[in-house]
Amino acid sequence: MRWGFGVLARLWPPSAAAQSSLEEAWRCCERKDRAIPLEAAIDGCTRVIRAGQADARDLAIAFYNRGLWRGEQGDLAGALADTNEAIRLNPAYDAAFNNRGALRRDQGDRAGALADYNEAIRLNPADAFAFNNRGALRRDQGDRAGALADYNEALRLNPAFAIVFYNRGLLRSIQGDRAGALADFNEAIRLNPAEARAFNNRGILRRDQGDRAGALADFNEAIRLSPADPSALANRGVLRQRMGQAEGSRADVAAAIRAAGPGDGWPHGARAGLALMRNDHAAAAPDIAEAIRRQPDSAWQLGLRAILRTRQGDVAGARADAAEARRLVPATDEIISSLFGLTLPR
Repeated sequence: MRWGFGVLARLWPPSAAAQSSLEEAWRCCERKDRAIPLEAAIDGCTRVIRAGQADARDLAIAFYNRGLWRGEQGDLAGALADTNEAIRLNPAYDAAFNNRGALRRDQGDRAGALADYNEAIRLNPADAFAFNNRGALRRDQGDRAGALADYNEALRLNPAFAIVFYNRGLLRSIQGDRAGALADFNEAIRLNPAEARAFNNRGILRRDQGDRAGALADFNEAIRLSPADPSALANRGVLRQRMGQAEGSRADVAAAIRAAGPGDGWPHGARAGLALMRNDHAAAAPDIAEAIRRQPDSAWQLGLRAILRTRQGDVAGARADAAEARRLVPATDEIISSLFGLTLPR
C-alpha cells in the first residue's frame, strides 16, 4: 500500500484550550513522528472528525489518515470504510483512490483495485506511486506488458524510486531477462541498502548464474536485515545443501517453515526439493501438496510435482504440471536445475 499524507489547512477554534486540543489531535492524526503509537494516531483522527470544525476537504484528510493507520493495524474493513468516506467528501482525492486500490487488492478485489488505480492516475498523471501499484496489480493479472509500461512510467516520473526498481526486477526475472533484472536489483540496493527483498532476489539470480559465493553473501545480508524472512531462509537452506553444508541447510529450511505465512509455499517446496534430491519420495509428497495448496500458481512447486509424478509413473500428470510451470515462468527448467540439480520432464 502507498502510505501518504494530505496537507492540512488548520482552522482556528474559539478558545486557546480548544485550539490546543485540536492542534494536538491533528498532530497525532498526521503521525509525522513515527514514535506516536497507531492507537494514538487513530484516536487523534477520530477527535478531529468528531470536533465538527473541519471543512469537507480537511475532514477527508482526517478520514484518509485514519484509514492509513487502521490499515497498518490490519483492520482492512475499517480502513476501507474510512477511505470510502474520504472519497465521498473529496471525489478528486487521488491519493485516497490509490490507497483504496491497495486495500481492494489486498482483499482480492482486483477489478475494483484496477478501477481505483486508473482513477488515481486520471486525477494525477504524475503520481509514480499509483503507476507502481497498478503495475504490481497488472503483473498479478498476467498482463506483463502493461506492468512493465507502468513501472517504466513510474521511474520516468521518479528515477530514484527504489521499490519500483525492485518490482521491475521481479517482472524481468519472470520474463527471463536476467541481465535487466540484475541491473534493477543492483539499483534498488544502491538506492535503499536496507531492502532485504532485493538482496534475496539478487541472490536468486546469482545462484542461477552459478555464482554461489555471491548468492550466499546476498542471502546472508537479506537474513541479517530480515531474520524471519521465510524466502531468504529457504533459499539459503537449498544453497547450503548444494554447497555441502547439510546441517546448516536443515536448520535454515526448518526456520523458514516456522516463519512461513499462510500464503508462503516456497519453504515447503524447498524441503520437498531436498527430499527429491535424496530420492525420498514419501517425504517429498506431503510438502509438495502443502506448497501447492498455499501457492497453487507457483511454477517451482508445479515443477517439483512434475518430477515426483514422473518418478511415480504418472506421465500425463507430470507433463501437464511441467507445461504449466513453463507457461508461468519460461525459465523453470533452468531454475529447478540450479536449485536442486533436478530435471523437469518433457
